[in-house]
Amino acid sequence: MTSPDRRLAVRALRTVKTVNGVPLPLRGDVLDQILPHRGSFALLDRVDDVEPGKWAKGRRLIARTDPVLADHFPGRPIIPGVLLIETLGQLSGIVLWSSPPAEGKEPISAASFGVLAGIKRFRFHRLVVPGDVVELHTACTARVGTISEFDVTAHVDRELAASGSLQIGFRASK
Repeated sequence: MTSPDRRLAVRALRTVKTVNGVPLPLRGDVLDQILPHRGSFALLDRVDDVEPGKWAKGRRLIARTDPVLADHFPGRPIIPGVLLIETLGQLSGIVLWSSPPAEGKEPISAASFGVLAGIKRFRFHRLVVPGDVVELHTACTARVGTISEFDVTAHVDRELAASGSLQIGFRASK
């Protein structure tokens, strides 16, 4: 109840940020429409924010039931570093997908794809284990022809888990 001397505060409606017409955050089915990865290789769980063509932030939840954990390592499960790299590569693919088309070019279609072309100066700073939520960040630092370079980081509980640079070769479908 309100008293006559107390006014009701009305909040403005929050605007939803969109990327290529798709509202953020990007999850499950939407990521399946953008990225070609399926099944156990659909590693990216959520994209929280994107600056088209520049950077993206996302997350991966490390589930206890992830099949890779049964064998890596029994009794002491940890996520293999190569899967962290792949997850960061998938997030970098979202940055490429979100890029505005170059002048005179068609927008990137969902049928286009990127491939991991290189890994530089990659370091693992802590183990990633079941129950962790990995906060991911990627920023495009250079583009030369069809190759884009990204500085990437992964954090768990605000602690740096991995960092490095990835090169993604991107090819538009014909």
